[in-house]
Amino acid sequence: MQRLLRILLFVSLIVTSCSLAVGGPVQATPSNPYLYPYNQPTSVTFNVNDVTQAWTSWKGALVTANNAGGGGRLRVMGGVDSSSTVSEGQGYGILFASIFDDQTTLDGLWLFTRDYLDALGLMDWHIGSPGQVIGSGAATDGDEDMALGMVNACVKVRKGAWSASPHGLDYCAIATNLINAIYTHEIDKPGSQPLAGLPNNAGDELLPGDMWNLARDYPEGIVNLSYFAPGYYTVFGKFTNNLSVWQAVNARNYAITNLAQGKAGNCSKLVPNWNQYDGDVQVVSWQPQNSGWWSWDAARFAWRVAVDEAWYNTAEAQATMNEVGGFFSSVGINNVQAQYRLDGTSVDGYTGVFFVANAAAAIWAAPSPSAVNCGAATGTLKSTPQQAYDRVVSFTSSSTDYYNGSWRLLALLLMTGNFPNFWELSQGGDTQAPTTPTNLASPSQTSSSINLTWTASTDNVGVTGYDIYRGTTLAGSSTTASFNDTGLTADTLYSYTVRAKDAAGNVSAASAALSVRTSTSTDTQAPTVPTSLASPSQTTTSVNLSWTASTDNVGVTGYDIYRGTALAGSSTTTSFSDTGLTPDTLYSYTVRAKDAAGNVSAASAALSVRTKASGGGSCAVDYTIANQWNNGFQANIKITNNAAAAIQGWTLTWAYANGQQVTSAWNSTCSQIGSTVTCSVPANHWNGTIGANGGSVSFGFQGTHTGVNTNPTVFVLN
Repeated sequence: MQRLLRILLFVSLIVTSCSLAVGGPVQATPSNPYLYPYNQPTSVTFNVNDVTQAWTSWKGALVTANNAGGGGRLRVMGGVDSSSTVSEGQGYGILFASIFDDQTTLDGLWLFTRDYLDALGLMDWHIGSPGQVIGSGAATDGDEDMALGMVNACVKVRKGAWSASPHGLDYCAIATNLINAIYTHEIDKPGSQPLAGLPNNAGDELLPGDMWNLARDYPEGIVNLSYFAPGYYTVFGKFTNNLSVWQAVNARNYAITNLAQGKAGNCSKLVPNWNQYDGDVQVVSWQPQNSGWWSWDAARFAWRVAVDEAWYNTAEAQATMNEVGGFFSSVGINNVQAQYRLDGTSVDGYTGVFFVANAAAAIWAAPSPSAVNCGAATGTLKSTPQQAYDRVVSFTSSSTDYYNGSWRLLALLLMTGNFPNFWELSQGGDTQAPTTPTNLASPSQTSSSINLTWTASTDNVGVTGYDIYRGTTLAGSSTTASFNDTGLTADTLYSYTVRAKDAAGNVSAASAALSVRTSTSTDTQAPTVPTSLASPSQTTTSVNLSWTASTDNVGVTGYDIYRGTALAGSSTTTSFSDTGLTPDTLYSYTVRAKDAAGNVSAASAALSVRTKASGGGSCAVDYTIANQWNNGFQANIKITNNAAAAIQGWTLTWAYANGQQVTSAWNSTCSQIGSTVTCSVPANHWNGTIGANGGSVSFGFQGTHTGVNTNPTVFVLN
């Protein structure tokens, strides 16, 4: 069920049960907003014929009744190869048929899908011709798109836009069953359920499918954030009257997003193809090198979060789109290439509409993007939403291509206002946002706080509150037309905007920005010096520190921890863990306390701490350059275990000092983030056990260098 390609498919026929005998398709009107084209408000100018033609061309090239089983069944060919079908293709076909009012195609795709539901009620992911199951187990992204398509169909029948299914399908029941199966089997609960998940996790993590075995294969957890569809999940929760559990799923996976974006070296704020539950890269065997890149999986994350921003305008979606959209606008939509490392550098020179479409969706959805200076992003916003949309439209030759054409169509629909939230439309129809807050002002400031006021917004139903942003960060919320932002730095300039919101989740545009400076501090007294600095524990790569709290005439706000003269990090408590260190190495630490006025104490007494030796001297690593040419090289590594016990499953880590990059490996799975290389083999692999008393394993790899190719000197095993 682990796939080499991620796949999409949208299929349908243009003739619909809602078409007129003369004059073309029925269109959405204020009295019936459930028929294509919808043309909801958007920031771009467009020709809806571009959207319709893209759909017609794509469907005509890829949808067939051949080898589908008869009886009106339809299948989408493509994804892994042109002679088979994947669940993602069926899912996107069902979703797009629901949008383009193609009930005949939606029914045909579901009839084929229904024939291949697994024991848990979700579709096996890969079906050959004439109909054999090639890949068993479900894929979450395909499942969730099928479910949303069925929600859309359910709403359309209930609202009279569609007649009942000609095949007797109960769209509402199908949608409910799919949503419940996704939550039961593809969301990792705390503890032992579902069987695919982990027994010791926090809970609510999104699983890639229903038949994985994380406890055996991925004990750190595995999440594909390009499957994360927070806007969908809010709809699922409301549709099944189970909103709180789906809100928890959104919160947990946005948290994993933030962890991934916050990793050292990730200045782009992009996410990798695969993540562990702690946000680290999860290396998978079918993507040994690009697991940690923004690549053919991860890029879809941008469109999925853009849907959440367009439908619900959540603070998490706004912040994420500001970051991702800011990066790609700073690259420039005409410069967007395919894969990116998380340090913002481009991996190759390939340009395709799949990557452009997802970048364009982020640029379009970003409410307040900031310029990004990171790798290919050069510190200036270069592209508007209109320019991003026009770039996607220009890829007309991609309309019949399975993957590029799919994502081109997704971006066109979303950016033109033709990807509606039918569930919310059906719930009373309040889609009108409050008016924009005006007259934002700051009547008073202190050295650590800024007081804000504004003129209240109005709404057709009623304003329920305001979100206040400090730059692109949500500073807080208020139910009145005032807010006090605290914990600030003295004599510092801050920029604020305010958005109004209503009970239906509609959010206004941002107010005009207001720049305010905190006052100069009158508090000049520094905190007392931290005392009793100690290290209660160490590992081969980390040192834990603790100390006695300082006091201050106003209040201590935190501590800065120094490793020698370098700032190792900060803490708001009296403890800190310094990580990423070298085994068997002596480090010196001091701590300084600080307060809200910016006063800093003198340094604590220095503490010297040595990290533990790697393996206690019980292993040896032999690193050999076997061949070298121009800017490339081949290296072999031998690991010898001198201990009395065998090592079952191993991970070897080292860092390069001269910019070397590992490009491919054999007899091991290797990944690289920045200068750090990690190679590992699980215990159940033929090369995964290092025998006792001199047993050894070997592996090799190829890499690139920039002219200097110094061997690494420190290796960490397990």
